[in-house]
Amino acid sequence: MASIELTAIEIAVHEQSGTAMLLEARDLVSSNRVSVVRRDDDPTTVLGTVHTDQGEFTAWVRLSPERPGNPDVRQCSCGKRKYCVHVAALVLSTEARTRPKLPTAPEPSLWEAALTQVLKPATKASEVSPAPQNAQIALQFELRADAEPAAIDVRLVIPGTNGGWVRSTASWTWLNYTDHHLRRVPREHVRLLKEFAGLATGYAPHINDRHFTLTSITSSRIWPVLQEMKASGLPLVMSGRTAMPVRVLAEPLTPRIALRRSSAGIHMEAVLAGDGTDVEAPFLPIADPAHGVAWHPDHSSDQLSLAALAVTPPEVFRRLAHNGFPVIPAAGEERFLTEFFPRLAEQIEVVSPDGSVETPQPLPPVIEFTITVIGEHRVRLESSWIYRLGKASRREPVRLPYGKTPAKRNVAGESAVLEQLRPILGEVPGLLEPTTRGLAPVPSCTVEGMGTAHLLSQVVPALRDRDDVLITLVTGESELPEYHESHDAPVFSFAPSKADGGDSQDWFDLAVTITVDGRKIPFQELFLALAQGEMHLLLEDGLWFSLDRDEFHRLAALIAESREIMDAPEGSVRIGRFHSGIWSEIDDLGEIKGRAAGWRKSVQTLSQLADLPEHKLPAGVEASLRSYQEDGFRWLATLLQHRLGGVLADDMGLGKTLQTLTLLQHAQERKISHLPFLVVAPTSVIGNWAHEAQQFTPDLRVAVLDATSSRRGYELSETIEQVDVVVTSYTLFRLEFADYRKFEWAGLILDEAQTVKNHQSAGYRCARDLSAEFKLAVTGTPIENNLMELWALFSITAPGLFPRAERFTDYYRKPIEREQNPERLAQLRRRIGPLMLRRNKEQVASDLPERREQVIELDLAPKQRTIYQKYLQRERQRVLGLLGDLTRNRFEIFRSLTLLRQASLDVSLIDPVHANVPSTKLDALLEHLAEIAAQGHRVLVFSQFTRFLTRAAQRLDEAGLEYCYLDGKTRKRAEVISRFREGDAPVFLISLKAGGTGLTLTEADYVFLLDPWWNPAVEAQAVDRAHRIGQTRNVMVYRLVAKDTIEAKVMALKARKSALTNSVLEGDEIGSAALTADDIRGLLD
Repeated sequence: MASIELTAIEIAVHEQSGTAMLLEARDLVSSNRVSVVRRDDDPTTVLGTVHTDQGEFTAWVRLSPERPGNPDVRQCSCGKRKYCVHVAALVLSTEARTRPKLPTAPEPSLWEAALTQVLKPATKASEVSPAPQNAQIALQFELRADAEPAAIDVRLVIPGTNGGWVRSTASWTWLNYTDHHLRRVPREHVRLLKEFAGLATGYAPHINDRHFTLTSITSSRIWPVLQEMKASGLPLVMSGRTAMPVRVLAEPLTPRIALRRSSAGIHMEAVLAGDGTDVEAPFLPIADPAHGVAWHPDHSSDQLSLAALAVTPPEVFRRLAHNGFPVIPAAGEERFLTEFFPRLAEQIEVVSPDGSVETPQPLPPVIEFTITVIGEHRVRLESSWIYRLGKASRREPVRLPYGKTPAKRNVAGESAVLEQLRPILGEVPGLLEPTTRGLAPVPSCTVEGMGTAHLLSQVVPALRDRDDVLITLVTGESELPEYHESHDAPVFSFAPSKADGGDSQDWFDLAVTITVDGRKIPFQELFLALAQGEMHLLLEDGLWFSLDRDEFHRLAALIAESREIMDAPEGSVRIGRFHSGIWSEIDDLGEIKGRAAGWRKSVQTLSQLADLPEHKLPAGVEASLRSYQEDGFRWLATLLQHRLGGVLADDMGLGKTLQTLTLLQHAQERKISHLPFLVVAPTSVIGNWAHEAQQFTPDLRVAVLDATSSRRGYELSETIEQVDVVVTSYTLFRLEFADYRKFEWAGLILDEAQTVKNHQSAGYRCARDLSAEFKLAVTGTPIENNLMELWALFSITAPGLFPRAERFTDYYRKPIEREQNPERLAQLRRRIGPLMLRRNKEQVASDLPERREQVIELDLAPKQRTIYQKYLQRERQRVLGLLGDLTRNRFEIFRSLTLLRQASLDVSLIDPVHANVPSTKLDALLEHLAEIAAQGHRVLVFSQFTRFLTRAAQRLDEAGLEYCYLDGKTRKRAEVISRFREGDAPVFLISLKAGGTGLTLTEADYVFLLDPWWNPAVEAQAVDRAHRIGQTRNVMVYRLVAKDTIEAKVMALKARKSALTNSVLEGDEIGSAALTADDIRGLLD
């Protein structure tokens, strides 16, 4: 083909624009459609107007002598990026068209130039873009460059008959009638079109638009929708004949300012940076503020690219992109980089892509803490980041904003600083807060008290020498004390306070004085800090010391406990003469002064039996006491000497009665009091007291009152002056309490004291209210069900040892029984320890014969089993319906449980109609008794149910076996007991309530327990009627249990319920003895 001659400038323009654009530009110049204005003061700057069929466009360029045809800076109002036909025409028009033509040569020839263009990687199609096969609809994007401002319209188009896409009647209104217009369009495409339309219209209920303006859609959610459209195959195309596909970038672009150096100076451009993509102006923002952009790749109007923006461009970026910026000459470069560059960098990232401009590098971030003194150990702390660049600096909030991290933050640098500061700032609570990057300083907070002391004495000195921390201290008119810590041990002293007048011998108010580092510590401040769980105490002058010391913990516990017992004056501890444990702990803390010191010495001897004062055994005791019984007597005598009550809680069978009689003999011989002692015991035990008193202390004058005054024929007053000891029953004591309370007593002895364990009973109130100088509870089971029973005994014998019932429940019972708090249990044991003596047989009676226990499980006979199951189903439903209010329905629940226990024994106990149904348990009992009696052994048989004992008696009569019988209705109990002990009857039938306590029946060496119960103490008492001091043979204990009945569940429950008693009395693991709703459900499973 023939060569076309090109000028040098045309060759340069051709390299930038390509053949088609060059030819179009030449046509514009040759047809005089370009008006050129050259600035006189800057000949390199050219401004011109280009007149085209599409309208007028204004372009300006800055020419470069080194690169003719490729201006350093170019802008055009058409909005196209890089080189456009208007810029090309303006450049061509600046050259004289009369220059000589270059010789025709093979290069650069038009064909070679065209071929070069062809060989470049294809970026657009030259033919009409056909509609994808089977595509029924597409999204068409039309750039309206002539609009003000420029805009992009988005329409629905459909395949044309000759290929390509046509608008035809397609409209967004079709979405209102999808079944009609879009029935052949894939559902996914319809969904995406509706989502796009919803974002464009604000989800209007009805769409009336034929097209939407993309640049007006304010929601950034269009970008994931456009991505889904591309992924689903929904065509996105340009308008016009070529209908080129619209490109949607997968990743958002980030606005930046690019700096490049030329011989003229520093050029500054607005660019959009992405992953492998840099887009230079011009570009069209989508929405205002912009969340995306559109542009023509390679300045080709046939192509369109879209992308989301990672951040909203700042105003400076928008101005540069729209207006351009003059070159910064070499003379102004230093000022730009030192003064203007930092201000620019505050708003947007500034880079030099080619490295031609060396920009100031930001210094590592510094964190500033401003501390403003408020006063009274209070300061205000504010924190922020400081960024320094050149001569400028800026502040950033210490918190990162929610969502995306701003580009202008050096997050890695901040994190490095925080990593170093966390251990230091963590010393003061409240200075750090959790964030997405771990713990970080709070923006502002008020620090007070010990926080201020730690901050100023430890944290600030540790931060001052760091290069990445700035400390600013604002004191104003407030003065800062010199904060320092004292490590000296506190010194305590206790002395009677001024409020303690000294008249009472029962209570002492001890004023507490504490000194640290020579300073007297205000008690109220100290106690308040201890009560609130503070770890340190800060004084007004800045001295502070740790409260996490054993001495302070013990003092706080003592004060709290003493105030639970009785309110005390401020700054003092009120304790009573019964609190020997507290006296000992106070003595360990510090010096006790005044008359309180003498009392402390007198009660501390109760702590250890080995340290008890020597009390000689009274001469009138005609018995050989074992060593542990002598210790018990000395302990009792010490209590009596100091008018301290207590609880003798030795295990059953260890001779508690003998120890008590020895004490009474001691009081008589030493003439400790001219008043008599009153002994109250169960009715079944009164005779035993008279018997043992006659046997072991015959010199004691003992009167037994076993009937009311009207029945015995004389008044109490006629007896009291002639005896040393009066013995009566709990029933008579309660009935005739009005007579007993008329007199003063040397002491009150409560035998089997668990009888008054219920603090709401009349018997308890009588024992509590009786006036006596000394009160002693004697019981092998001080706890059977719950800790309130222990409280009841000590409220009688040692009033004031514990607080009132409600406080005791909150302070001791709930923490121990419900929460199983070992510390509170240990405290309870310390308090009762000096006033309760408890020894078990394993500890002190190693020579006692062995006791063997065996559970005999019995299968109910078929007929009894059938009837039992019938009752079980009925009562289970009944009880489970009542457990919602256990307290209110307790009586009905226990009635049902008792019925099932009876059915396990003998169904005729429930209904006489079953009298002919055999009792499996009675059959087994008679078989064993016959064998045991034949071998010459004697047996105690216990049951809670007297009717069952009656049935057993009938069977014994039928078998011809002799027996004795004792229950609550038995008259002349002493005679019945004596008949068994001195006679030959091999069997003794005994009800647990009437004979389970207080009896000595060592003549028997076999024990049968016919019906198990969940109170293990009751069964243990029954067994100990035979297994006690005086027994010379091994004792065999049999428990008869009906398999697969409530009795089997009771056995398992009983093992758990014994844990509470053992934990308090023996120091075992904590348990609970109270029967709960869950326990009852378990019995019925």
